[in-house]
Amino acid sequence: MPTQTLPLQNLIDDKDVTISHEYKIFEGTLGDGYRQLAPNGINNETRTVSIKYKNLRPSDYNTVLSFIRSLKGVTPVYFTVPGESASLWTVDPEFQSISTITTSYNPGLIIRSITLTLRTHYAF
Repeated sequence: MPTQTLPLQNLIDDKDVTISHEYKIFEGTLGDGYRQLAPNGINNETRTVSIKYKNLRPSDYNTVLSFIRSLKGVTPVYFTVPGESASLWTVDPEFQSISTITTSYNPGLIIRSITLTLRTHYAF
């Protein structure tokens, strides 16, 4: 099955994307204070991106949530970080939240937001 793209990325505002980096390294320290550092593996950088889909209508909410659930936390997807080209990510299953807002001007209208975290995926 070909790799899919995270849906409705056009609904994610650049202000709602946070990127962090972590590097895994080996460190050897000698008695005189000398340190030697080396990368831990070929791909020792882990990038984490937190994104938020805001103000989703019910149909968009269902599209995004169904897609995320279908990944089961292990299937990689393409996501484009603002200013970069598309790359592979996995959805971190422990970092997802959903908030619901009802409007006073239209009590039947329910607006939801989904926040999730993506982690760098390195293909074999």
